[in-house]
Amino acid sequence: MRNNSENKVFTEDTKVKEYFRFIQENPYNLREQNIMKSLFPDLTQKDCLEIGCAGAIYSRMMMQRNAQSIQSFDYSPYMINEAQKITRKKFIYSNKNINKPWNSTPEFDFICASFVLHYSENLELSIKNISKILKPNGQLLFSIPNPQLHYQKEIKKSLVQTQLNGEPTFFFNHSLSSIFETIKPYFKLEKCIINEEILILNLHN
Repeated sequence: MRNNSENKVFTEDTKVKEYFRFIQENPYNLREQNIMKSLFPDLTQKDCLEIGCAGAIYSRMMMQRNAQSIQSFDYSPYMINEAQKITRKKFIYSNKNINKPWNSTPEFDFICASFVLHYSENLELSIKNISKILKPNGQLLFSIPNPQLHYQKEIKKSLVQTQLNGEPTFFFNHSLSSIFETIKPYFKLEKCIINEEILILNLHN
């Protein structure tokens, strides 16, 4: 990710609070959430992870689907702090960055990464990180903005989040073909949903 100062919405306390409210109210995020939640399996006796804990939206969904354990990763301590307020510390939170190598072993049956992987400068590294912590026959569900809406590889302002008091975020746009090529060695594609706004992939290892 670019210098954190360029994504103030994730690294400044007041802006994080605004962002939490924003993603739980605006139609764009709500449409994504409806699709993602429809793809959630029953999680009874499953160990689960949410990557990117904004609003703890999917951690709470994991709890509703009877997850055995729930963890959440985020690179921003401010985001973690706000999520803990919402969930009252029912889940385990860790400060991890998808743009840095993880030294981990398989421990999760189900991983959800909502609007996270477009912040990955090195998509293969991020996918490899996730594959290492997923148990055999595990599931990864992730969403990103539709890559076809933006120039390939160019860092762009997010057209949705610019609505947040004019505060932009920046991300790395990977082409659709490069995304599929990157995941191919690590995951099997179960379902692909792409519309004019978002891309959602449901994957198994």
